[in-house]
Amino acid sequence: GVMGDQYRESVQEDTSSSVAISKEEDSCKIKGPGAAGRAEHDTALKELRPLAEKGDVKAQYLLGTTYYQNPGATIDDMRLNYQEAAHWFRKSAEQGSAEGQAAMGWLYEKGHGVSPDMLEASRWYRRAAKQGLAEAQYNLALLYHHGRGVMQYDDLAEKWYLKAAEQGHVCAQNNLGGLYESRTVLLELMIKTTTYRRGDPLKDKKLERAYIEAYKWYAIATSNNLRLATKNRDRLEPRLTRAELSEAKKLAREWIEKHQ
Repeated sequence: GVMGDQYRESVQEDTSSSVAISKEEDSCKIKGPGAAGRAEHDTALKELRPLAEKGDVKAQYLLGTTYYQNPGATIDDMRLNYQEAAHWFRKSAEQGSAEGQAAMGWLYEKGHGVSPDMLEASRWYRRAAKQGLAEAQYNLALLYHHGRGVMQYDDLAEKWYLKAAEQGHVCAQNNLGGLYESRTVLLELMIKTTTYRRGDPLKDKKLERAYIEAYKWYAIATSNNLRLATKNRDRLEPRLTRAELSEAKKLAREWIEKHQ
C-alpha cells in the first residue's frame, strides 16, 4: 500500500535509524488530501482550472489538492485557499469521487475551508469508505474507535479497520491490534474479580481470543515494516500463553500468505 511505499522511501533517504523511526511513526498520522503528490502550483492551476470548470471530476479533485497543499503563509491566504480547495473538493465529491469525498471528510474534521463538524466528517468518510477507499475506511474507523462525531463503537471501528487492513493499510492493521488489546483489559479484570481463568470458554468469543487477535494484527503490521507495530507486538508477547502465541503466529502467517 501507499503507506508501505512512503515508509520504504523514508528509510532509503535516511539510514540513521532514530530519524527513520520517528519518520516512520509519523506515517500513522493522517496527512490530508494530496499529500503524496505536490503539483507545481502555478502550472497545475493553469492546466487544471479549465478542465475543472468543464466538470472533469479528476481535475476538480486535483485542483482542490493544489490549493490545499499550497495554502500560503498568511492567515488570510490560508483561509481563502482552503475555501477554494473546499469548493473544488465538494464538486468532485458530489460527482461521486471517493477521493473528493474523503477530502471533504478531512476538511470537516480539521475545519479547513469549512466550519469544523465531526458528524459531517463522518458522513463524507462513510461515502468514500463504502466506495472502497482504504484511507477513508481507516479514517472512519478512527472516529468510531475514539467516539469522535459518532458514538464510540468498537464493532464498527473493527469492521472498517478490517476492510482497510485487507487492502494492506498498515496503520489499520496496527490499530486492529490495539482494538483487540484493549479487550484484554476486560479479561484481566475478569481474572481478578471472577473465577474465570485464561483459556476457559466464554460466551463472548471475541474476548476469549483477544490476546491472539491482538498479537496476530501487530505481527501482520510488523511484516509491513511498521516499527510502531513491532514495538506493540514485542510488548504484548510476554502476556500470551505459549499456546496462544503459537496460534497467533500461525494465524498471522496464514493471513499474510493469503493477502500479500
